[in-house]
Amino acid sequence: MQAEQAYIKFIDHSEANSKSNTVKNRRVALRQFFEFLPRDASWDDVEQYHIQDWVDSLKLDDYAPRSIRNKVYVVSAFYGYM
Repeated sequence: MQAEQAYIKFIDHSEANSKSNTVKNRRVALRQFFEFLPRDASWDDVEQYHIQDWVDSLKLDDYAPRSIRNKVYVVSAFYGYM
């Protein structure tokens, strides 16, 4: 499954089971994560260090710990959904 198809299915699944703010937050978290990845990285090339580097950048941008946990959960849920 390609990343775009997986993303659409994941969001569709989220919309069926969640409130609109939750879906919006999931979209934002995934967009932020995929924009953070190196341009030459594919969605299936993601390693643990990519996520840790992203978390470190969120901390530097002064995101609250709870916001960071929620964003990491979304990325984890997305990959679990795959």
